[in-house]
Amino acid sequence: MAHNKKKKNRQGEQPADGRNGRGLILGGILLLTLAAFAPSFNCGFTNWDDNGYVTENKLVTDLSPAGIKKIFSTDSDVMLNYHPLTMLTLALDYKSAGLKAPRYHAVNVLLHLANTALVFWLIYLLSGGKLFAAAFVALFFGVHPMHVESVAWVSERKDVLYALFFLAALIAYRFFLEKDRLSLLVLVFALFVLSLLSKPAAVVLPVVLLLFDHYHGRKLSWRTLGEKLPFFLLSVLFGLLAVKIQSKSAISHFELSMTFERLCFGFYGFSAYLWKLVAPVNLSALHPYPLHLHGKLPWLTFYLPACAGAAALLGVGITALVRREKAKVLFFGSAFFFITIALVLQFLSVGQALYAERYAYIPYIGLLFMPAMWLQGLLEKRPGARNIVLFFVAAAGLAFAAITFERAKVWKDSGTLWGDVIKKYPYPPWLCEVAYESRGEYFAKDRGELDKGLADYAIAEGLNARLRLKEKNHKLYRNMGNAFGLKGQQLEKAGQQEKAKELYAKSAEYLSISALFCGSEPRTFTNRAITYMFMKRYDLAEADFAAALKLAPGDPEALEKRAYLYYTTGKDKEAVADYTAVIMKAPGRNQPFLYRGIARSRLGLYKEALEDFNMLARREPSNGNVFFNMAVCQSRLGRHAEALASAGKARELGFAVDPALLKQLRAAAGK
Repeated sequence: MAHNKKKKNRQGEQPADGRNGRGLILGGILLLTLAAFAPSFNCGFTNWDDNGYVTENKLVTDLSPAGIKKIFSTDSDVMLNYHPLTMLTLALDYKSAGLKAPRYHAVNVLLHLANTALVFWLIYLLSGGKLFAAAFVALFFGVHPMHVESVAWVSERKDVLYALFFLAALIAYRFFLEKDRLSLLVLVFALFVLSLLSKPAAVVLPVVLLLFDHYHGRKLSWRTLGEKLPFFLLSVLFGLLAVKIQSKSAISHFELSMTFERLCFGFYGFSAYLWKLVAPVNLSALHPYPLHLHGKLPWLTFYLPACAGAAALLGVGITALVRREKAKVLFFGSAFFFITIALVLQFLSVGQALYAERYAYIPYIGLLFMPAMWLQGLLEKRPGARNIVLFFVAAAGLAFAAITFERAKVWKDSGTLWGDVIKKYPYPPWLCEVAYESRGEYFAKDRGELDKGLADYAIAEGLNARLRLKEKNHKLYRNMGNAFGLKGQQLEKAGQQEKAKELYAKSAEYLSISALFCGSEPRTFTNRAITYMFMKRYDLAEADFAAALKLAPGDPEALEKRAYLYYTTGKDKEAVADYTAVIMKAPGRNQPFLYRGIARSRLGLYKEALEDFNMLARREPSNGNVFFNMAVCQSRLGRHAEALASAGKARELGFAVDPALLKQLRAAAGK
């Protein structure tokens, strides 16, 4: 277990005190990794979970003691996961940069660089001070294209953060094996807790620690098991918590296949991770399940790779049993890979992806360790092969870095991301509903390109129907309803009233479908209410606002939209009440004050209305409409000179004030 302290400078080895050499090599690897991920700094947020984690998540906006307590509450799961430490780091980013995406990407890249350095250190220790092996694993860990998803995707902060503590825990445990100090084991446990709080995937650490025991010749005993007992108990606790949270909605909408197919799903993913280690092609943010052809899955493109994955696993197991000591590295590397990836292999069809590139982030360390140690041995046995090996390793590293550089650009925005997925998995033959739905959302909501958005939504709707789901995708139908409603507004403004009515009717139809399956989601009812307002079906709109507020009492969006409904239909008392509630929740917004002031004025509450307009005049000194409404209230209160001054100010600011009104005010003011 001790380090290799020999001072021979053989090929492939470094002296034990060659810190400068190690530092230069690691520095070069980190610089190449930084260059490979440089496009990340120009990337923004995407609609692939980033809204749930950051842009629409109120948890990240509050770093007060109460806000931090809420972040760590087990009731505050985010996207069906409990990772409060990850959310805390995102909240810190929000505190310092708001919604400026480069800050979030920069932190992800820095964490990845730190992880690359930790991998170098870990392999250096595991290999007994073999510099080439440490550099090999760190290089390909740093620049591997399969790791782009974990680094360039803001929502995967949890991946690079949990890995930081996971790797640090393994390094600390390696020192524990050497020094046998309780303080080091306590440190490992503390790092384990931090890793779990970053991502539940860390639950496998206790098994990995047992693997480390085996690799270092430590026999299984009551002592070794006793050391791991607190770790296993904590893993079980976090595992049960994860199951409880994900049981809310994580089960895939795909029907469970027969047992043989489920096994093949898992082994297909296992096989994909293996061959993408050396051939990282056809990378995609989403790898959907294969399409059934005539009720069967294709043998050549599905069953054959699945069988290859199963054969590879079986072959490693047999080799490890037969050769034992000679297969020590092979067993350790493959076992490390399997232990850390087993929980995400799709033996049960959960989620929409057959496999995901981000799941390979930690597991690839085990796979890279095997060729690294084999090449290390080759360099020691055949010093003459040094230049050839180094040339090919460097060439492969640069090639992978170039692929990573291009791949990172895909995460620029939702349009490029989902366009890439559709390019890799087009319909037909792939049933990749979420790609069309998400790109449609990007076009319709982010860019206002409604026709493009509706075209993608139409494909997604067809796929939704083909999947024969028991429950419709309510979000898709809500988005379609919203897009039809916005298109109707465009046509109405263009004077095409009849076509606008048709689109409003379609909007209400799709929102009604969404309402059937939306559960406790209030936005569908709010959006349908808005559509009914454009259709002038005010009674139906009011009923939908009531339904939305029943599901989410005090929801500011529903309250403000209902307040405007009351305002436009002359229910000024109700409008004032709703606008007052909105202002209490968002006192920094100006529009509610304007409409509340006008509604108060129409109710004869001129003093109260004037308070709203005076406040707005300080906030918006160039808004002529505000000064005109001030003049109206001042005139009704008999303050004619002030009214004349306010009306004159409104006119100066470009607001159309009737000359007859000005004349009337001058007369009343005696001027």
